Amino acid sequence: MSQQSTSGTGHLRSGQRDLGSTHYEIHVGLTNKPGTVVELESPPHAQDGELLQLTLEDGRVLLCQVRGMSPYCRVLGEKSTTENSATQAEPDRRRPEPRTAATILHPCPRCLATQTLIMHRGVKLTTLCCPVCGHEWSEAGSAVAGAPRLDRRAAVRPDSADRRTAVRVTTPYCTYCSTDTHVKTVRRTASEVYFACARCEAMWVLSQARSPG
Repeated sequence: MSQQSTSGTGHLRSGQRDLGSTHYEIHVGLTNKPGTVVELESPPHAQDGELLQLTLEDGRVLLCQVRGMSPYCRVLGEKSTTENSATQAEPDRRRPEPRTAATILHPCPRCLATQTLIMHRGVKLTTLCCPVCGHEWSEAGSAVAGAPRLDRRAAVRPDSADRRTAVRVTTPYCTYCSTDTHVKTVRRTASEVYFACARCEAMWVLSQARSPG
């Protein structure tokens, strides 16, 4: 299998924690580590599953996941510094307007909420927004054309406990704040749950156990 590597000296952060400079080497296509991984000069001072931001020499910012005490971190994504600053103001610009958004019975692919807001109807795609987790996505108009409509003022939001699986990930404690008061779930996938601490801005990922059913 082919392998590509990029090395340099970058800066490592975890939320508000500055972890200093580190030498890095990005590996693509390693036979024993599928996907993209970044090798640090030493294991970072972070907990297992924590998400770190690595600023590269060219200004790019990689979102990396700590894997135990290994210097190899899993690369989850990439953002530029301008995109990071723009994202801070994005929730205010994209906040749905209750007066103009119609509500339909359509599942959210992220949190599985049953009610969805229609933000915009295009020629081919319809923009949807989940009022529970704020996730926005687009689907073909034909996929939501037959979904039942609801009056948003009369719609009853289902109890969040009904959407949880029998085996679910318990909200963890933030190691740096020594409490789980400020820890919130920010994203869910089929196999992982993303958490963030609103106090120190640390983020980490935990594996989500799947029930036999």
